[in-house]
Amino acid sequence: EGFLPYEECDDDIEEKSDNLDGWVDEMAVLSQAKHQDMDHKLHPVKLVLAKLRKLAYKTVFLTTKLLPAWNSCLTDLNLPFKIIPHDVRTQWNLTYDLLTFLLEHKEAYIWFTGDVKNG
Repeated sequence: EGFLPYEECDDDIEEKSDNLDGWVDEMAVLSQAKHQDMDHKLHPVKLVLAKLRKLAYKTVFLTTKLLPAWNSCLTDLNLPFKIIPHDVRTQWNLTYDLLTFLLEHKEAYIWFTGDVKNG
């Protein structure tokens, strides 16, 4: 996360010897104060992503309780049954797929998470 092509970065930044693709970690070139500020600003986003990942994992793998509740929620909203994509933190495209899915099923997600029986 936070990478720019090397040619878009300042010329005075040294290219790391193991950097074979020409990419530079943009966070590494920030001052300590800016890095802390960026971490502070990204903290709420990271928390939301962690909660969504946890929900997806539990829904997919707790097949006796949450998966039937998710199916019931979709049925009540006249939506076809679809499993929430299980996210893998190291693969950005799966994070994107999870977010896209939940935005498309926002009403069902709100209903599902609002039910106290689902924890």
